Amino acid sequence: MESSLKIFFEISNQWELTSEQEKIIIGISHEDKLEHAELLDESIQEKIRYLSYIYKALHSLFPKNPELANRWVHTSNHNVIFGNNPPIELIKKDLAGIRIVYEYLAGHLSSPFC
Repeated sequence: MESSLKIFFEISNQWELTSEQEKIIIGISHEDKLEHAELLDESIQEKIRYLSYIYKALHSLFPKNPELANRWVHTSNHNVIFGNNPPIELIKKDLAGIRIVYEYLAGHLSSPFC
């Protein structure tokens, strides 16, 4: 469980998430992570798995520009599923929102135009 938190907070650091965003996404911020490491239930671990997939997908899509890969979650997106909002807004909603972002990126990874 602690390794899941480590992965999440490494991603959070790269994406420059705020403590508030961390709490919204998994219920724990980097400020109180050690106190709550034992509270990671299966749904939180699943969120962290999907966030890890998103992180890896972004770095696969933008291999020569890690800064862009990390900024992508904060950048307004004109695709209808995002509604001109940055993907972080879907990520903050719930596991279903995180999956939508992942599926969107997975579709781009399997595109012959990538």
